[in-house]
Parts: sequence; structure tokens; C-alpha cells
Amino acid sequence: MAKKLKNICFEENVKDSKYVRPMRATYELNGSRLTWDMAFENDSVSIVLFHTKLKKIVLVKQFRAVVFFRNILRLPENKGKSYNDINFHEYDVQIGETMELCAGIVDKPLGLKEIAMEEVLEECGYKVDDLELVKSFVDGVGISGAEHTIFFGTVTDEQKVSEGGGNPSEGEFIEIKYLTIEEVRTLLKEVHNCPPSLLYGLSWFLENRKELYSA
Repeated sequence: MAKKLKNICFEENVKDSKYVRPMRATYELNGSRLTWDMAFENDSVSIVLFHTKLKKIVLVKQFRAVVFFRNILRLPENKGKSYNDINFHEYDVQIGETMELCAGIVDKPLGLKEIAMEEVLEECGYKVDDLELVKSFVDGVGISGAEHTIFFGTVTDEQKVSEGGGNPSEGEFIEIKYLTIEEVRTLLKEVHNCPPSLLYGLSWFLENRKELYSA
């Protein structure tokens, strides 16, 4: 049965967000006076998880409100419309469901690895002892300048200590997905609703950890 959003409303000029801090910078560069609109947000981490016994990648599927609204705005029937003129409540929430690596924002006074390990437990239910650093990069070059760091880790059934699923109080309703290597390859070619970190992380895994899945 289709799920749909209810009681939708929008608020502009938000100044009390916990996650985004919009501002405008004015500066001089090469003799020109310039301005740049920015929206600072927290840095973040994500984790490529591989279940060694199942030989499957562990991903999360979840609803992302901003993906839902932007995807609907892009539909042909809504071209040129203001978001206040669109009946968002008529669309299935599947439009906003994404496939992602286990991930989270850096919002605690902990090291990046510790935050990543907490996210693995909260979202996927696995208690990991260590993670390998893969890569850090800036993923918001136009607006936020936020840095994203990817880790890699393996898990087993013995490390499964809870069902995971994220934190509902923070709007997280996460479904854990286990993908075979062939399903991962297909996902990289076909899935649209996914962040660059998933594309990079899975491509890195396929190229650099062949010994884990090719045996």
C-alpha cells in the first residue's frame, strides 16, 4: 500500500536550524568585489560495511524529505511551478527513498572513527571494534564546504547486537539491505536516489577489496 505525506507546510528564512546555517559572504578577489551565498552544515561520515560470511554489502534504505520534494519538483507536470502550487501529498514516499552507506553527521566531541562506529551500531545494529579510513573529501563545494569521510569495516553475525534502524526521534526510519556483489554492480549503474559517497565507497570496495568477495 502506498505511503503518502500529510499536513505538509513550508517555512522560508529559517534561522534556528540545528543542521544548516545560511549566510552571505562578501569579499575582494583579483580586484573584484564579490558575494557568495553559503549554508554551513556539519561534516559527516559514512561506512562501507561488508558481511564476511554472507559476502554481501550492508546498505541502508531510508526516506529523505529533501529528495522527495526535489524529485517531485523535477517531474514534467511540475515544471515551472512553485512548491506551494504542487500537491505533494498525492505522491508516494518511495520517490524520496534512497540507498546509502551507513552514515551520520559529526555532531559530537568524538573522533571521526568513533562517530562512525556509533553510526554502525545505531543504524545497522553491529558493534564493530575498528574501522579503516578510506578517504576524506569536500562534498559541498558550492554551498556548504562540508567534509565527508568514508571508512571501511567488516561485520559478522556475532557482532549483531541489535536490530538497528536508526533513531526515529531524529526522523530516521531505516531499512537494512544486504546486497550481493552483482547487485552492487547493478546498483552503481542504475540507481538514481543515492549520494556520491555511496558511488565512491562501493567503487573503492570493488576495486580494492577483491580478495574478500572473489574467493
